[in-house]
Amino acid sequence: DKLAAFATLYEVLVTFSKVLAPVLPFITEEIYQGLVADRDESSERSVHLARFPEYAEHLVDSQLESDMATVRSIVTLAHSLRAQDGVGVRQPLASLTVMAREPAILASAERFSGIITDELNVKTVITSEDDAWAVETSARPDFKILGPRLGGDVRSVAGSLSNLSEESVAELVAGRAVEVAGFTISPDEVVLTRTPRPGVLAASEGPISVALDTELTPDLIGEGRAREVINRVQNARREADLHVSDRISLTLLTESVSLRDAIAEHIDLISAEVLATGIQVKDAQPDFGAAIGEELLGIDLVVVGRLADTP
Repeated sequence: DKLAAFATLYEVLVTFSKVLAPVLPFITEEIYQGLVADRDESSERSVHLARFPEYAEHLVDSQLESDMATVRSIVTLAHSLRAQDGVGVRQPLASLTVMAREPAILASAERFSGIITDELNVKTVITSEDDAWAVETSARPDFKILGPRLGGDVRSVAGSLSNLSEESVAELVAGRAVEVAGFTISPDEVVLTRTPRPGVLAASEGPISVALDTELTPDLIGEGRAREVINRVQNARREADLHVSDRISLTLLTESVSLRDAIAEHIDLISAEVLATGIQVKDAQPDFGAAIGEELLGIDLVVVGRLADTP
């Protein structure tokens, strides 16, 4: 995934430099020299000598664009729920439920569930056509449309819509007309609003609703604390100006039993994320360190090598 991301970024920057060369001649030349000319002897020596990019229709993937728009909407809604409930993104959660009446939306969520779980730090993504348990849908008249058609009767229709049964609302959501106060009302004549039911952490935008399971088990809490440790060690690496591929020997000091247990349980995860060849955990009160909640974590790292094939 990282190699694919780097390759995509490279292609975008090189194409960007060629397209904008007539407008930004110096900046684009610097980009081109650093990315292409200095590394590829067969390339043109200047961006201003390179061929102008041509539109490649075969590279356009409309389905992928639609899928990614759906994924972004889901992720944005779920992040807002985390913020609303005060649950940091480093705390893993059990599940996210994606609800929609449109099969294409659910298919996108299932197809890219791996991206969603990684982005939101949830263990699984559940899809469902039924959102009635999580959100309450209400209908109100679109006065710009119904006003001219119904005239003075629009007020009685508005009152009836506010007391519409869940079955009738479901018909409107499904795209079917319903009888209201003696009039046939079609879905495009009403405004549908979704609100979370009491006690459910849910949010909606357009046809998509999401709900987060925020119940924390001991395993989830332990992993969350381990990810906080990873964050503090990564900060220490940056402060020490380490190269991104430097391998380290790591010593962690804390008097917190629960924190030591979390580190021991997830030591392989921590080692992989911070590039540690070995981790020692000591029961000791550090003189200074990084705060994790009300606890202090002492961090001592020593560079022991560097990954192969890195400058």
